Order: sequence, then structure tokens, then C-alpha cells
Amino acid sequence: MIASNPLNNLGGGNAVFEPGGGTGLFSIWPGTLGIGATNDPQMVKDFVEIARQEWRATGIRKIYGYQIDVATEPRWTRNRTTFGEGPQLSASIARSIVLGFQGPQVGSDSVAQTIKHFPGHGPQPLGLDAHNVEGKNTAYPTPGSLFAYHLPPFQAAVDAGTSAIMSYYPAPSNALSAPQLPLDWWQSPTQQFEEVGAAFNKTLITTLLRGYMGFKGYVNTDSGVLTNTGWGVESLTVPQRFAKSVKAGVSIFSDNNDPSGLLTAVSQGLADRSGAQTRPSGCC
Repeated sequence: MIASNPLNNLGGGNAVFEPGGGTGLFSIWPGTLGIGATNDPQMVKDFVEIARQEWRATGIRKIYGYQIDVATEPRWTRNRTTFGEGPQLSASIARSIVLGFQGPQVGSDSVAQTIKHFPGHGPQPLGLDAHNVEGKNTAYPTPGSLFAYHLPPFQAAVDAGTSAIMSYYPAPSNALSAPQLPLDWWQSPTQQFEEVGAAFNKTLITTLLRGYMGFKGYVNTDSGVLTNTGWGVESLTVPQRFAKSVKAGVSIFSDNNDPSGLLTAVSQGLADRSGAQTRPSGCC
């Protein structure tokens, strides 16, 4: 299956890991931040319907998008590829995008959505980039902000039936975060989060996304988590990373076309055959 990042919007570019490529080939609409600024639900529906037809005509059936992270840190470089700082506005747009590209359920006329980056990549301390070690942590300094600010767009996408959700890179920081999770989800009486990236975080993927939010699709990691962006699991081998991620609830590993680590994890009893698959595509 051919997949791509978004191709219809201005304001991307390699600097923010949303490479373009649709200019002259697809209809061009405002960037995602511009779409959010219009606050025009009908324009969003028109955009999605036209874009879906174009993607279908080219044979591209899966999109690594859209990025529905809520922009709560003004220094973060990827704010420009979000729909802004409004949780409810982003939720409304997320719902329209999923239903517009996929329809009420995934079928022969759908372009499957991989909504990203769960559970919300916006609260990056100092705006640092989680592709780099300096930005390896995320933080929630306001009590309850994870559920109040960052999850509503993802819940809207889940409720609309998004086929897939992409996990984020950074590991949540206990030291920098106020209380966010129900107490019975805590790792210990003093440790709220397991400080590993979402691709390896069972509380975030299985307990929160699948259990609490009711997600029925598949979890697609962001690229590089088995190699250079495995924050919180740097000491683990590649087979151990595969196993931990599968146990966390991940289904597909992006940007990896070498299954040997997963096969080793199975042969060593670290993971079983009902787990994830690798796919040699996906980004960011």
C-alpha cells in the first residue's frame, strides 16, 4: 500500500518534518495552522472531500496525518503543522478529517488515516525537538492538562473511526509533570509515568488509548524508535525494543524493513507471534 505525509497544504517543509510534494499535482489549501485560523467547518469539509478524491485518483490509500497535537508550547517548531492551541477546535477538525477521508468506515473509497502524535506532542519543554536527545522528554506542568488539553482531538478521531494512530517520541517526565493519570494507573506511589516513549509505554497505548478511549484500530510507531529515537529504552537491544513495544500495544513499526529483531524477540521468548509487523515506510 502506498502511503504519504499530507500533500495538500502550504506551510510544511523539511524543517518541521512534514515534507511537501503536492504542489502542481494536488489542490493546495492553507497550512494546517491556517485551516485552524479560519474556524470554518464547511471549508474543512470541502478541503477533505476534494483531497480524498485526489488521493484516491493517484492510488495513495494511506496518509501519515493529520497532526492534531494541541500547540501549548509556543517555542515548539511543529506548532505550524498543528491546527492550533484550541482542543475543541482541533477535535472538530480531526473528526471532519477522519470522516471525510475514510467515510463512516474504512472501505474501497477510503484513504486510511494515521492520526498523530498520541497522546499529544505539543507540551515540549522549552520547545525542544524530540527528534533530538535534548528534547527526549515531554512534561505536563498543569494538573489535569493531559486529559483537558491534549486528548480531546484524539478522542474525536477515535470516535470517528480513525484506522490508525501514531505514537509520539518523547518520554513523559515525572519530575516536570503535575498529576495527570488516575492513581491506579501509576507505576508506584511516587512514580506517575513510566518514563519511556509512547511506542514502549503500555499505560499510554493499552490502558489509556485502547482501554479508556476505546481505540479499535492499530498503533503505528513514528520512525526511528528502534534505533536513534528510542527515548527511555536506550539500554535495550533491538529485539528487546521490539518486544517491549509489542507488549505496549504497538502494531506496526514505521521506517523499518528488517524483521530480524522481531524474529529474534520471538525466538528468544521475548514476544509472541501475535504481535506487531514491520513496514518500510512512514515518517514523522
